[in-house]
Amino acid sequence: MTGTLPSASGSEPLSVEASDITVRVGSGSGSRITWERPNFVLRDEGRHQILARSSLRFELGELAAVIGESGAGKTTLLRTLAGVTSPTRGQVMVGGRPVREVRGQIGYVPQESIVHDGLSVREALDYAARLRLPMTARRADIDAAVARVLDELDLGSQARVRIRSLSGGQRKRVAVGTELLNRPGLLFLDEPTTGLDPALEARLMGLFRTLADHGRTLVVATHATRSLSLCDKLAVIGRGGNLAFFGAPEESLRFFGVSSFDAIYQALLDRPAHRWRSEFEQRGARSRNDLPAHGVEPVPSGEPPAGSEQEPGRDSRRPTPASPLPGPEETSAQPGRSPRRPLRRVARHTRALSARYARLFLRDRRTLFLLLLQAPLIAGAIVSVFDPSVFLRRDLRVDPELVDLAERLGADALRQLEIGSLLELLKDAGSNPLRAAQLLYALVIAAIFLGSINSAREVVKERGIVERESAAGVGSGCYLASKLVVLLALVVAQVALMCAVVFVFRPLDAPDSAHVMVFGTLVLVAFAAVAMGLLISAATRTQEQAIGVIPLTLIPQLLFTGALVPVAQMGEPVATISAVAYGQSAFAGLGAAIDLNARIADNPAFARLDEFGTSFFAVAPADVVASLGGFLLAFLLLTLVLLPRRRKPAR
Repeated sequence: MTGTLPSASGSEPLSVEASDITVRVGSGSGSRITWERPNFVLRDEGRHQILARSSLRFELGELAAVIGESGAGKTTLLRTLAGVTSPTRGQVMVGGRPVREVRGQIGYVPQESIVHDGLSVREALDYAARLRLPMTARRADIDAAVARVLDELDLGSQARVRIRSLSGGQRKRVAVGTELLNRPGLLFLDEPTTGLDPALEARLMGLFRTLADHGRTLVVATHATRSLSLCDKLAVIGRGGNLAFFGAPEESLRFFGVSSFDAIYQALLDRPAHRWRSEFEQRGARSRNDLPAHGVEPVPSGEPPAGSEQEPGRDSRRPTPASPLPGPEETSAQPGRSPRRPLRRVARHTRALSARYARLFLRDRRTLFLLLLQAPLIAGAIVSVFDPSVFLRRDLRVDPELVDLAERLGADALRQLEIGSLLELLKDAGSNPLRAAQLLYALVIAAIFLGSINSAREVVKERGIVERESAAGVGSGCYLASKLVVLLALVVAQVALMCAVVFVFRPLDAPDSAHVMVFGTLVLVAFAAVAMGLLISAATRTQEQAIGVIPLTLIPQLLFTGALVPVAQMGEPVATISAVAYGQSAFAGLGAAIDLNARIADNPAFARLDEFGTSFFAVAPADVVASLGGFLLAFLLLTLVLLPRRRKPAR
């Protein structure tokens, strides 16, 4: 595929080449990254080919359509050309550089929604502009870009309307608008007319025709055929990713021997796609729109590609597009130059993403209310099963004179005295440190549950948005930081409500510093659980998968925290393995906060039967912070590794 894009500076065109590209996926020994020429090539050792060797060319100001059977490889073709998916072989170059280096100048609208339903049209475009426009853009520039797109897409009257209230066609236009903010010269759209009635489909295709007439190159993958006559080029993809035809739409009717575009689908069913491909190649069409089947000649930067002359009269109908604003990756793509103002860009992106996420969170008041309500409800359920004096300290030490007498009488008498003392202890639940330990354990599990359930869906539900914003230059760290800002604030509020219920109805009988330590420890373990939830969300492909994984991460916390079976009673290597339960550090920290060791030692009889050992609850606060902080950082680092790697499967 060869065409021209205005460069970021607007001084010379950039050639776009996609030569002899192939994509394969499937089972095998795995993937490896190799260094070929100056660009990375991703190779999957599977045998399933989803896009055969294809070479196409689209010119400046053209509207092109890609049609074909479901699963034939239309989405794969678009994702490969847009730099979202790397080809197994072949290459996609823009201006002599790998397409991934200039993704900021290319727009790609996937099938799924890439805008948040809870925002208004203007809000969605405003946040997108803050993420996509260069650092030199001021507030006035952002407002001007939003106003231009609203006018260009005829969305002015819907600017204040929530996206969830728009029609299907209007939603598609908003998605297109986010890609037009930085004036891309090349725009790929995957199934933009799916689910629209014929009238809306015609209107949307008419809009694409207008955008092309103003100098943009648009490539649209679609099943619809009613508006193909508006297109300049048509690519037909058959099963196995075979390019069965490429040329003018009216020529396709003659090639397939049909009278309507709908009949092309039947022709693909009647005859294997590879035979259509062979016939197309054998015809050896040598018009200016065709390329050799095995590649293209390199196009010197700044020079128009061979055979790209404009049709007569096209110059007056399709003016040269205005120079696009430099994309967010412009500076990083320049060889020998470091990114300009990287810290400012990171701060700006993080602020914009955090503000957007917070607005969406606060706007969904019903969900927010339920999230906040569940914390005191869980705490209330926990305290209801424990005696009100569970944390009260009572000195039930046996009279030393009785102990001396029992020792003189013999071991049996001493044992009977200890058993009697222990029974007396157990009659008063407020004097039983075992009950206090159980309540602390329940609070740890509740905090872990709240943190993980809050975050487990927050990445996977926005996978399409994350992918597009990453392609536009938004770093994974910025996205993750924005999630943390909001989710950590939420979990602090939840833990505060939970602790308030416990402190009021089950007093700790401890100094104020102990209350602070209990609250801080629960907040830290909830932070670690939030990070674990985000890791789960980044590692799964659907929300259902994410929710299904949560129990698998909670079970180790239930078993290995040290309450059901004290760590001192675990055999090796289970005791060592149990250290992976970050709840264990929190449980020990809570016990240390209320001086549980001293409570156990208050009764010699109970101390003799203590299974926790004297060291478990003797942990220092700094050690608790270091342990939970280490888990938090480890989970976040793993999430950062997974975020850019977890691509949706090509279709």
